[in-house]
Amino acid sequence: MSKVSKRLQTEIAQLRGLCDKGEFHHLEIDDTNICQFKITIKCEQEPYNNPNLGIQVEVKIPAEYPFKPPTLRLLSKIHHPNVDEKGQVCLPMIMPEKFKPAVKLQQVLVQLKELIVHPEIDHPMRPELAEEYSKDKNKFNKEAKKVFEKVGVPV
Repeated sequence: MSKVSKRLQTEIAQLRGLCDKGEFHHLEIDDTNICQFKITIKCEQEPYNNPNLGIQVEVKIPAEYPFKPPTLRLLSKIHHPNVDEKGQVCLPMIMPEKFKPAVKLQQVLVQLKELIVHPEIDHPMRPELAEEYSKDKNKFNKEAKKVFEKVGVPV
């Protein structure tokens, strides 16, 4: 077994443990290909704090991991300035020029959860939503909540 696959198996086991503790939900993984999986993030803050819904994320691990970052795509297409219409997310810690091999998947997912509840409006993928967020947060939250009620996955 290569060091990469051993590390990845260890990190997957840690994610399973975090799901058992309720920090994440519904880890969907095919044990024949652990380089691609889905996991659900649950947020405790508005506008994504529905107790019955979460945000499903697809994680893809490159063969060069941990020397190249994982890619993330939100399958739940939320109303968010840092998530584009395809679900791609701008998360600085996994940008190729900033990614460090010591970073673990759990840290990436925690950072993603943090970005979801605290948008980076200075570096948006959807400038119109960043503007809405900065000018009228109540309007943004109302629309984000409405969209989330439609696209969130049951937890």
